[in-house]
Amino acid sequence: MMKGKGRPAVCMAGLFVLCMLFLAGCNELKPPEDVTVSSLAIRRDGRVTLWLVEDFSQSYYEVQELQDMAEEEIRAFNEDHSSQGLTALVESVTMSGDEGTVCLKLSFNGLEAYRAYTGNVLFYGTAEEAGILGYAPSGPFRAVKDGELVPAEEIPDLTGKHILFTKEKLCIYGPYRPQYVCGDASLNADYGVEVAGTEEYTYIIMK
Repeated sequence: MMKGKGRPAVCMAGLFVLCMLFLAGCNELKPPEDVTVSSLAIRRDGRVTLWLVEDFSQSYYEVQELQDMAEEEIRAFNEDHSSQGLTALVESVTMSGDEGTVCLKLSFNGLEAYRAYTGNVLFYGTAEEAGILGYAPSGPFRAVKDGELVPAEEIPDLTGKHILFTKEKLCIYGPYRPQYVCGDASLNADYGVEVAGTEEYTYIIMK
């Protein structure tokens, strides 16, 4: 018996899988490194990053005091919710001297943790899952590519596409480039969707 005869093929198959995983990670849409407006990013695995950018020019607090308060609030949140598997972290608190703004960066281990902390509605999943939950857009979608208005039922393979929706006034970055938008929102150069923040949901459809 020739031992290890199939080993090179197994190794090649393993390398192929690793390469595909690497490329998949590279194709994930990411927000810019320098975030200047309040923004939110969702990764494919559901992790959430929130940047809160506020005017700090008239504040009576020092940046360190603000960070201490944020860390205390997050510590209390984790104490109350870690038993449910929900956690958050203060990533950083930075100040822009030129613009007089402060940026608080928070991360959450999932959508549920984000919703529990903020109390806001935020959904990311397939359009089919959104429909099951009763979140179906009432108006037509605007195609990001050419601005054409497209009824939801005419979007190809809609049920299999990823959809994100919220009412929050934030710049939203999903893990994929947006293809269609329904609601009061606009697309920026980094493929972030700037949501105006109204009583109606803004829906973002990705591949």
